Amino acid sequence: MRIRLLYKISAAFLLTVTIVLILTGIFLRQVLHQNFVEFLSKSDAEQLVPFQESLIEEYQQFSWSRLEKYPDLWLAMLSEGLRSTKNAKPQGYFMKDSLFLSQYRQKYMDSLGPHPRKVLRFAERTFLLNQDRHLITGMIIAKEKYRLIPLQSSGETIGYLGIQKRKKLNNPIESQFIEQQYKLFSLVGLGVFSLTVLVAFLLSRHLLAPIKDLTHGTKQIRRGNLAAQIRVRSRDELGDLAVDFNNMALTLDKNEQERKKWISDISHELRTPLAILRGEVEAAQDGIRPLTAETLSSLSAEIGYLEKMVLDLHELTLLDAGTMRFNVSKQNPVSIFEKVLKMYQPRLEKTEMAIEVQIEAISKKLANVDEYRLMQVFSNVLENTLKHATKPGIVYATVIENYSTAIFSIEDTGPGVDLGLLDKLFDRLYRVDLSRKRLGSGSGLGLAISKSIIEAQGGSIVAEKSEKGGLKIKITIPFIS
Repeated sequence: MRIRLLYKISAAFLLTVTIVLILTGIFLRQVLHQNFVEFLSKSDAEQLVPFQESLIEEYQQFSWSRLEKYPDLWLAMLSEGLRSTKNAKPQGYFMKDSLFLSQYRQKYMDSLGPHPRKVLRFAERTFLLNQDRHLITGMIIAKEKYRLIPLQSSGETIGYLGIQKRKKLNNPIESQFIEQQYKLFSLVGLGVFSLTVLVAFLLSRHLLAPIKDLTHGTKQIRRGNLAAQIRVRSRDELGDLAVDFNNMALTLDKNEQERKKWISDISHELRTPLAILRGEVEAAQDGIRPLTAETLSSLSAEIGYLEKMVLDLHELTLLDAGTMRFNVSKQNPVSIFEKVLKMYQPRLEKTEMAIEVQIEAISKKLANVDEYRLMQVFSNVLENTLKHATKPGIVYATVIENYSTAIFSIEDTGPGVDLGLLDKLFDRLYRVDLSRKRLGSGSGLGLAISKSIIEAQGGSIVAEKSEKGGLKIKITIPFIS
């Protein structure tokens, strides 16, 4: 069963909120109950303030003897204390001992009239201790928590009024209040959950919109529309993904266009020498042109051109696939450059091209390079100069060495190349036909091969406009660090 990502994200939001609400509900229920019981315990202590004053006056007049002698007096005093307020002192118990018994019983019966349950609840939870914390009257239940209220007279502690802390709610009204709070929280939780359902759905749709766009874009590319672009909706990671997708699509489209152009160019380059070969052979077959040494030399030149192009194409294929093997070793690139210059000096002089060499390198630093491939690069550049530079002219070969690299430059005196066309010189089969005519039989792949070889060995090669009036090829080789 396939579940849509929209539902998965929504379910994740809802599950998270549900767990949070349940845990919060359990926590609040426990905390609310404990805090409310603690509040009621403090409230009970506040209600006993008039009773404390009665106990202090009782002690001042009779010590604790009457409470020890008449246990029912405790309940009567407690009842009158609960009926009083903080500003109204209890009356009726501070009389002579001879008059006490008759008046006491009547007041005791009256105390149980209007609210006997409240009095009895307090009586079950209160007790009196003397200054040595020995029980005088009341009830103490073992293992219960109590609050002891000091009773003081003339600055001295005369005893302690003890009240048991509440553990549960005894009054139906109190229980009803707590239940109302629980219901209110449940309603709030239900509202939050309902709102979360709506927000989760809308937020999930918002988050998934870029993914839908990406899915649509990939389908377009799969159908062959490599120029497909998608909308960039945000500046976050999803927005970055959309930008990367658009750049990838543009790159794919560019590569496809270059591939088509590459096939067209190869077809054109192969068609010309094949047409020449066919024409030469047919002319010889028809007796129009005799099969002389000159004819064979022309055929051999065209075959050589085809052979070189096929070899260059094979090398480019290996470089693109990353399967060309490089025999890398520690070499001095400056020495390799000097060796190539010596090899080409006779050819340059033969074509009326003077050469000026300037080498600013004396440290003999080494680089990890393939000597044969590096010589091939330098040869390709010099070969390009021999074919395209105006004769007579001058070739300037310079080497500048710094801490980490050696920079090789080969430049001529013209003709030059427009600035906008310099980057295209390393494209395969590219020729600047208007300004640098092909004078030889090059395949148009030499600079493209050179660029791939140099970059495969960690270097770089660029074309610049020369201050001498022609083209400048600059090659950078990194030294071993």
